[in-house]
Amino acid sequence: MWRPINPYGVVAATGEKKTRGLYMIYIDIESGELFLKRHLSTHSEPISCAVRGRILYMTYQNDSGRAADGGILNYSIMPGQLSLVSRLAYHGHTFKQVCVQPETHHVFAVGLSHPEVACGLMETKNPLKMKELKHLLSRRVTEQQVSEPVFVGVTSDQKRMYCVDRGTDEILFYTYDPQGTLKKDEEHLLCFETGSGVSRMLFSPDGQYAYVLLSKLSLIKVYRYHDLSFEWIQDVSTIPDDFEGENVACSMHVDDHGFVFVTNDGHASVAFLKIQEDGTLLKKDHTSCGEGPCDLTIVDHHYVVVVCQKQGRLEVMSLDEENQRLTPLRTGYPIYSPISIAHSDIITR
Repeated sequence: MWRPINPYGVVAATGEKKTRGLYMIYIDIESGELFLKRHLSTHSEPISCAVRGRILYMTYQNDSGRAADGGILNYSIMPGQLSLVSRLAYHGHTFKQVCVQPETHHVFAVGLSHPEVACGLMETKNPLKMKELKHLLSRRVTEQQVSEPVFVGVTSDQKRMYCVDRGTDEILFYTYDPQGTLKKDEEHLLCFETGSGVSRMLFSPDGQYAYVLLSKLSLIKVYRYHDLSFEWIQDVSTIPDDFEGENVACSMHVDDHGFVFVTNDGHASVAFLKIQEDGTLLKKDHTSCGEGPCDLTIVDHHYVVVVCQKQGRLEVMSLDEENQRLTPLRTGYPIYSPISIAHSDIITR
């Protein structure tokens, strides 16, 4: 008989050669404690990781400069181990973040050192095959503004792939076809205040609302979304009104129960918000955490695991959805300079 056991979290960590790589972390659902299962050393510094089903996708730095290096690695996740499936490389380019669409077999990525967006295809048996690479074309690039794509995703209706450009404070849209061909949508574009640091856009579980994170302003912009139309309805700060220090809102996550989480680097906290019936956000709490929170993951709707890069630690918070509270636990795990986290539920006999 098959049964689910406690999830594994996979953490990408930078640092010295002996400590950098991927860490498989076992999460005890009963207590929230974290235990190291395996450390997989990588020859270059990891940049980000994402999980879809049983597959882990990792981007990493091309330190060698070789055309066959860099790109995306994908691993099969099994109890206690990671098995390399394939690598997707493109002329030695390094990618910052990857978005996977299992329904359409597309893989999208944004360049780290090159202002570009890429599209690849997943083969049926899992290997990745790059089909096309296109440079971003921005309408507001000047000597003071340099294109810096930081995030890619797909609209909730899957009509467009979008790319968030922090350098020009824009969100650009692309059409894509089953062959992986990208074409820029010249009609649709979201623009934001110069210097606001737009870094992410996510959608509500029902797909009717979009949430855009402006990192440097510590602000979430809320839009009503329908058929490539965005109607602004609300601005929400990610930090308390009485906080006067410097802050950067680093990452944002929306779970399928209608909660929004944002990490605040400066205020050293996780902002906890609830999506209302009209799509607006209601702030519920700001829960303190270690220094430099840069990413998080929600596990089984019971725990939030926060990546505190400057603190060199993973921290665990208990999530009480019924009472809408986040409570720090005394559990956690030290990892030198962690930068990204994703998790998968493992099934075993």
